[in-house]
Amino acid sequence: KISIEDVGKYHGDMCPNFITAFRATQLAIKKLWKNEIPKRGDFRIITANPGACAKDVFEFITRVVSTGDFMFELPVWHQTVEGPLQHHAPISPDCFRFTFIRKSTNDSVTIRVKEDVFPQGFFELLKKLKFEKTATPEQKRAFGKAAQEWKTRVKQWPLEKIFSIREGQIKGRLISVRVRANVTDTEDKLLPILIYDEENLLKISIADVGKYHGDVCPCLIVGFRATQLAISQLWKDGIPKREDFKIMSAFPGRGSQDAFEFITRVKTRDDFTLQLPPETDIANISKDNLVFTFIQKSTGEQIKIWLKEEVFPGGAEEFFKLRKKAKFEKTTTLENKKAFESAKQELKKALMNLPLDKLFGFEKKVD
Repeated sequence: KISIEDVGKYHGDMCPNFITAFRATQLAIKKLWKNEIPKRGDFRIITANPGACAKDVFEFITRVVSTGDFMFELPVWHQTVEGPLQHHAPISPDCFRFTFIRKSTNDSVTIRVKEDVFPQGFFELLKKLKFEKTATPEQKRAFGKAAQEWKTRVKQWPLEKIFSIREGQIKGRLISVRVRANVTDTEDKLLPILIYDEENLLKISIADVGKYHGDVCPCLIVGFRATQLAISQLWKDGIPKREDFKIMSAFPGRGSQDAFEFITRVKTRDDFTLQLPPETDIANISKDNLVFTFIQKSTGEQIKIWLKEEVFPGGAEEFFKLRKKAKFEKTTTLENKKAFESAKQELKKALMNLPLDKLFGFEKKVD
């Protein structure tokens, strides 16, 4: 159950472009799935909208960026604007086009924002402010007023007044991607993480991160709590900024990586590095994979954090042997699967309830 506030914590704020993408997703689900609840793996999205706002909305709700089911299809003239794509602003109504595809049926809907949603003169002011850098103080004030008017309209107007739609079918075979089920039974006992995204103060709970990942699994909890420890040691009583993090991880699973990305956006900024120990991969994990290094970029101070072996039921070696049997060996038995599920739930309970000093060892140094 994903609210616009949930997605706003991932993106960092709720600008008009962001709200527009959220409401377009609501309309697409209504048209393509009727009264059904869609699965994340059943989406493909093509957008003419550059930048991070719409992309972050689609990624949080459907995970299309992570699964490779997201594509930019910008207007040709827009591609001539200098500067990296992620810094581009949508500089005409033509950019507000989103195509949603239901992969299981190949049905599609293309959604466009109607031109009268945008205040008169909005894009001319945007170009002066963002690209030409010639906006006067009066024009800057006018742009702020116009942006607020656009925001009010996309928040309050009914969907049919904001969007025009065209329904159809996509030809050709589309590959399905299996993803996790919705978040269930996430007892949120842990303190939230406070972090700044520019001037916006975010309060991020483990349930927030679980909605992005798809569930609250043990490796997601490890990532969340390791981040709590890193902040307490590197920033003391201060509140960190997202852009002040670099993270190196030895763990190949998506759970901890999604926790780091949601909280700090390190993967989006290319401030995340995966360094696997020799002879380890997603099927062959050892205690040596549960090691994370957090770097405070502004000071060079860093902390290396590892999960203590005694946290694992029966010890780390036995836990990962059982995991390999249950998840990766073709000859596994139902008993193996049940035993691993039981051990995983016991581990999850420990990760949620033990204090940080019982979960982790750590060492600090200055780079």
